[in-house]
Amino acid sequence: MKNSSLYIQKFIPTLNSMAKIQHSKQKVFWLLRQLNAVTLFAFAAVHIWVVLGKLERPLLYEDIRSLLSNWTWMLFYAFLIFLVISHAVMELWRALTDRNPPGSYKRILRIVLLALGGFLLLLSEWNLILLGR
Repeated sequence: MKNSSLYIQKFIPTLNSMAKIQHSKQKVFWLLRQLNAVTLFAFAAVHIWVVLGKLERPLLYEDIRSLLSNWTWMLFYAFLIFLVISHAVMELWRALTDRNPPGSYKRILRIVLLALGGFLLLLSEWNLILLGR
């Protein structure tokens, strides 16, 4: 039993860090962040495969536009943009609230980060739609 505990501590530090979390709200946030990171990694791998393997060199505006004219690729890139922005906002939140600041600071920071993330998401999705037309 002790060997398996050592294995978890040595090779799987994220599970060990989750065991230290006390509140269920923090566990859900931790789980969402991990799920977001894994999904983002998979989507980024597909994006790199498309850009490096599927599209011809040199990359031309018409090639990218024809790729985005297909609704499945448009949906894929819309979700990729959402994953990137949400992951960035979650990691900024984690970094800026690491030292457990007062509640008023957290409220203001939450509003600012959500507004910034929402603005970036709307701007990026709008540009994606315009590019795919």
